[in-house]
Amino acid sequence: MFEMSRDPRYLLPLAILLGVIVVSAVLVERAPRHARAAAHPAATAAAGAPPLDDVLIDSRRALDLARLREALTKYHDDKGVYPATGGKLVTMCATPDDVGCAVAPTAIALPFSDGTQPYFYASDGATYFALVAHAQIASHDRTECLTDLPPDLKDAPLLCVLMQKAAD
Repeated sequence: MFEMSRDPRYLLPLAILLGVIVVSAVLVERAPRHARAAAHPAATAAAGAPPLDDVLIDSRRALDLARLREALTKYHDDKGVYPATGGKLVTMCATPDDVGCAVAPTAIALPFSDGTQPYFYASDGATYFALVAHAQIASHDRTECLTDLPPDLKDAPLLCVLMQKAAD
């Protein structure tokens, strides 16, 4: 068992599993109290719980946004600014010309999309950034999202990460 924990082939799946558990715990905590009370699987299915596939897809997207947040923080630590979009929400790195591509050298194989939908990014360059992804589950709290969303994202379920840099 000890040798298995030192083999890098086991560390990535273990890290992903831990990430899914953490994100699932956060999603459960955000659920209304009456939804959490239905602990029996049959009761949960009857209460309209989202399909497990949707939870797993959104969990992966949340982990991707966390990796992008780390890369943006590292970029800011190195350069003193975030890649600037003028505060407008744009694709993170769907084309090589996107400003979010500037963070690519900060980490290996950053996920700039979920494989079908791109991730989005906004920043004024100095004080904040926002990361946005499409979501499967419509009940995600949108109060953390930007208010000025493009038309194709306005009514879509979203995952959002906002980072406000403290004033110096």
